[in-house]
Amino acid sequence: MMNQSGDKAGLEARLLTLRILWAALLSTVGVYVLIAVMVRPSADALAERGRDNPTLLLALVAAGLSTVAVSFVLKRRFYARAAELSDPSKLQQGFIIAVVLCEMCVLFGLLGLFATWNDYAYILFALGALGIALHFPRREEVAAAYYKRQ
Repeated sequence: MMNQSGDKAGLEARLLTLRILWAALLSTVGVYVLIAVMVRPSADALAERGRDNPTLLLALVAAGLSTVAVSFVLKRRFYARAAELSDPSKLQQGFIIAVVLCEMCVLFGLLGLFATWNDYAYILFALGALGIALHFPRREEVAAAYYKRQ
């Protein structure tokens, strides 16, 4: 068992690590939007090609919504298990899995945009970014994995 000051240093390091990961993954959403804007074909090319495939986009929206919803369920389970076992590594695993599932939603948006060039695909970018933003690591959550409840 570590002493109180060792636990506090470990908690601060873990919290900083989680926040850096959170910021990095949230910033990738902006990179994906930038890529999508830069490679967008001209209006004439879009008119020639046609761009409506609502079934594909609807399937991607359903998949994106489900990945974001599952991310919150899995995060809650991992965090509860981490608090129960006083195992911060479980907390970090749950955090990474949750944020990556939200990142998948953004990737579904990128795929939908490239496949259909329908502007509604940007909804998936926003949904994924919102999911990542809501997964911001809080000190209380991390502390629960370090200190057993009395």
